[in-house]
Amino acid sequence: MYEQIPDELKKLKQWCAFQLVWDEERGKNKKIPMNANTGAYGNSVDERTWADFETALASLEKYQFDGLGFYFKAPYFGVDIDDIKDDIQDYLYGNTENIAGEFIQTLASYTEYSVSGTGIHIIAKGDFPEGGRRKGNIEMYPDGRFFVMTGQVIDNYRQVNEATSAIKYLHTKYIGTNEVRQTN
Repeated sequence: MYEQIPDELKKLKQWCAFQLVWDEERGKNKKIPMNANTGAYGNSVDERTWADFETALASLEKYQFDGLGFYFKAPYFGVDIDDIKDDIQDYLYGNTENIAGEFIQTLASYTEYSVSGTGIHIIAKGDFPEGGRRKGNIEMYPDGRFFVMTGQVIDNYRQVNEATSAIKYLHTKYIGTNEVRQTN
């Protein structure tokens, strides 16, 4: 299941496991980061609770966790776009003129399905712009968060690539309020 996650990420000590916990108020499961070393709660801003990939993978059986997670810190950042199932399908059938196509092709970095299968996660590296982190169904984080990982790659984007210019463009267009100018 996790074989397609890039070796570059697997070599980092930025891993955790996660546990699904039902949230009555929201009517859905919350994904709670767990410390793969101890079985206690993890923390996206406390690197003492982070683990290497192999330890995190082994913790799934040892502690009966629900899956793997990846914590962010420079130079890595993540983009999470929810509720775009139709756009993903259209993109896979060649229609790249939608939000899925724009983000996947512009960032051109490791891309996988979210756990729900209705969204995407993209991990890239570079200098992340200042400003907001979320607007609508789009989230962008350089730190302080983790992604639940699926290893279900979309469209052969299997490598983590440098994407400073791309993330600045997309961040300005979708999160920020500045005039949009794409630079190469």
